Amino acid sequence: MTCLLLEELDSSDLNWLVQAAVYRSVPAETLLVDSDQPSDHVFLILEGMVAIAAPIRQEAIAYSSKKPSSAESGEISWTITTLSQILPGDFASLATILDSRSLPYSVISESPCQVLCIPRAVLLQKLQEDASFASRFYRTVALLMSARNRRLVREFEYQNLPIRRSPLRQSITLFAELQDSDLDWLATVGMVQSLPAQTVLLSTGRSPDALHIVLEGALLLSQPVEMSSLIAQTLAPAENPSAPHQEIARLSRGDLVGEMQLVNAHDLTLCASALRDSQVLSIPRWRLAAKLLHDPSFAARFYRVLATLLTTEYEAMLHQLYAATLGSADERTELMGDRDDLSSRLLTRISLAEARFEWLLKRIQAQQENGRDLQW
Repeated sequence: MTCLLLEELDSSDLNWLVQAAVYRSVPAETLLVDSDQPSDHVFLILEGMVAIAAPIRQEAIAYSSKKPSSAESGEISWTITTLSQILPGDFASLATILDSRSLPYSVISESPCQVLCIPRAVLLQKLQEDASFASRFYRTVALLMSARNRRLVREFEYQNLPIRRSPLRQSITLFAELQDSDLDWLATVGMVQSLPAQTVLLSTGRSPDALHIVLEGALLLSQPVEMSSLIAQTLAPAENPSAPHQEIARLSRGDLVGEMQLVNAHDLTLCASALRDSQVLSIPRWRLAAKLLHDPSFAARFYRVLATLLTTEYEAMLHQLYAATLGSADERTELMGDRDDLSSRLLTRISLAEARFEWLLKRIQAQQENGRDLQW
């Protein structure tokens, strides 16, 4: 089994991680990250198995894993249930790097483990000061989160649960994280495409030729209900009906199409089509690849966006698993839900994202009115 961390980070990156971290041997059933408590460290799992778990009232679920409770102190008694696992070569508490908010789940060792404990403040400083390291690190995080998401999708299929993805934070994350210069580059090298209703923009089984940003209209993101033969789905004659698709999400202004396939070339199960007449800004894949290779600062911001989006999707699926396990019997189900309340920080990000998106639209319109050809 290959290790993404060793494939994506170079020797200097790995040496820095070893020097910055503290090596620890962790006994089984050790709490590494407590729910709702911001972690001061990022843990790199070297050996052993680590679980992502959620707190549950003992009255709600009788078969949960054993966990020290607070019954002795007269408080409500809680146990934990495992939602997912973190494999060796992956990081625990990554969300504290992408978002400083505390998380509604715990990270617990299921077996004796060896971990590297990296101080969060030290890692953040390195990411801010070393753009080349940041670009490789965030790309690695995006790939790791993509692998986690695929494992969770298989868990959904095993439990026969529908996958619901909300693109609400996608456009907010994209336009709040990228700089004005990044958006100017996207507008300069991109091409505006008009898509009549029912037009297929991204086909199942085919790697996208471009990254697309929805400017107007709405797109449907779906995947085949049965993926027994991806090659048949991709290359079957048009007169042969394709397998039925299930809706994954609906994309609107500011959302991305094809971004995950740029990170993971093997994730080709998704299809995107126009629900109504729409417009997208298409950035050629080769131009984006060249930009990511030669501009480390842009690459760091771009891969950070992808890593954040994948982490958000992962947390949403964790919440669905948690809710499916508990039904409506537990009062803490809401804690695993969408935590983007109308805080001042979120409102500021929404305002910034809206302003930058409107600027991008005006920039594109000005180029079209001036008769400037956008070069592919």
